[in-house]
Amino acid sequence: MPSSVTIIPRKDPPAKLPAKPCYGDIFVVEESLTMPFHKLLAVAMNTASIKTTVTPACRRIVETICSSSRFSEKLGRRRPGILCHAPLGAEGDTRPWIFLMGTFDGHDEINLPQIYQDFAITVCTDTTKDWEGKFTIRTSPNWRMFPPTKTQWVVVIPMSPQSGKLPVERWICFGDQNIPYTIEPSEFSKLTKYSRGKLKEFTGKIMSDRNYLTKVAKDIQKHELKYRAQKKREYASSCRSSQMHHLQQGMRSMQLTDFTNIEFDRASMQRSSPGKKPVASVYSKASARVVL
Repeated sequence: MPSSVTIIPRKDPPAKLPAKPCYGDIFVVEESLTMPFHKLLAVAMNTASIKTTVTPACRRIVETICSSSRFSEKLGRRRPGILCHAPLGAEGDTRPWIFLMGTFDGHDEINLPQIYQDFAITVCTDTTKDWEGKFTIRTSPNWRMFPPTKTQWVVVIPMSPQSGKLPVERWICFGDQNIPYTIEPSEFSKLTKYSRGKLKEFTGKIMSDRNYLTKVAKDIQKHELKYRAQKKREYASSCRSSQMHHLQQGMRSMQLTDFTNIEFDRASMQRSSPGKKPVASVYSKASARVVL
């Protein structure tokens, strides 16, 4: 059974870490960044007002995508998660809810499915300024990104951790003071409002266009298949590189051994004293001893 948690809204930034978690606090979670989108499709497909308009083809695609979530759970990596409110309609749900953060493996925004772009917002880092004309949020302290060329995203689809439990480890800004990351109340309020607006917009599109959910599902499926194929190619290439490296190391080792043996043989052929002829050593297999 999922654990019940009490979360207190924070009015002012605390001087010390509070005993209870606050909305906007950022924790360490172990989740796949695809999970919120899978859950979004599953919930939409089974919503009473939408359920009757879902085509069998769309249902099959969504079920296929969601079945891969079991595989995604095992591939979840440690990432930041922002403690947030339950989505509208689930206010009575006592499980903790989070917005996942991630980099989408460094992909440019234009290479992501449109649904990813719709629900992903940019986090301003300590080396970037607010993007003009684009919704962004700031953390406290300012988010540090390495390498700085990558973009940090927040997926504004609330989801409950697979464990159903509140994360306990805070995501830390390492430095002189090792401060836990958080989002200040004004920024968090802005983030919550934006998330609910996007979810409402998504529902409206499904209601007005019965093919919209199918299109979204196909886009996600296509992206995930492409991503997995790319990872398989990278893994195969890595294996080949590793095998080639070991082969080259083995050849170098053999060459070094041969060179050492040659030098040893040369050193053993010492000159004899004057008046004597050098006599080669002979190994007698029969007696298994050296005969001079």
